[in-house]
Amino acid sequence: MNYWKWMDMYEEQQQAQLEHFLEWEDLEMQQLEEEHNEQLKQIEHVKQLDREEQQQESVRKLEDSEQFEQQKLMEQLKHLEHSQQ
Repeated sequence: MNYWKWMDMYEEQQQAQLEHFLEWEDLEMQQLEEEHNEQLKQIEHVKQLDREEQQQESVRKLEDSEQFEQQKLMEQLKHLEHSQQ
């Protein structure tokens, strides 16, 4: 086999290896992007859960406040009823 034929075969092999490597790099990049997107989804989900929890806490505080006000009014009403007797 002459030198030029051998060099052509060597270059073809190098080109094939390079293409394989680039395909692998593309796949790895795709996987990293998918993982990143999944992490972003998880972060958004956690933020949504946090917002919902904060809303629930606000509702609980409001309900507690309303209940406290009702109790105060009931005590005042009882006091008035006793004072009128």
